[in-house]
Amino acid sequence: MKFKPVTIGLAVSALFICSAFAQTMPVQTQVAPTAYVLDPAQSMVQFFVNARLTNVKGIFKQFYVANITQTGDDITSLRGNLLIDTASVFTREKKRDDHLKADDFFWSEKFPNATVTVKDIKAAGTPDLYNVTISLGIRDKQKDFIVPTTIVRNGPGLVANGKFIVDRTFYDLNGEYLANKIMDDEAEITFRLTLNKNK
Repeated sequence: MKFKPVTIGLAVSALFICSAFAQTMPVQTQVAPTAYVLDPAQSMVQFFVNARLTNVKGIFKQFYVANITQTGDDITSLRGNLLIDTASVFTREKKRDDHLKADDFFWSEKFPNATVTVKDIKAAGTPDLYNVTISLGIRDKQKDFIVPTTIVRNGPGLVANGKFIVDRTFYDLNGEYLANKIMDDEAEITFRLTLNKNK
């Protein structure tokens, strides 16, 4: 069987075009996620509750991050978890601290950690300000919050600062009757998390 010269020429031309196109196609590379670790010395998680007799301000001395990663330089891709050791609560009054660890508040023996899971991050329209959707778990209750958070680059790391209000009664942090009469239901949670790039 004989092929016409025109047909052979078209086939050869098509091969050259396909080869040139393949060489100019951009190569899709997978961007490895950046992992972060917590700098505890430069981080804090604290709470504040108004009360009629004396306001309650405290911190958690122990908290950890788990699986904090980010894709490329995109801060909105940041995901991960924060674990707060509820038995590390500290209000500068031992009797009150022991009560906060008891079964009518954090019940630290049964529920040793409060958990924060980052579910979504969206730019808020102001430089370094983001609306961060988190899920906060305390005891056996879970609830989502949208937390305005500033996230700034700190060398190869990040620093996140924010605050939000929690209704403690939702999480059954009720306390004994007298405490309920003198304490507000709302607690203000403030945090600063300094994250360093995991080497």
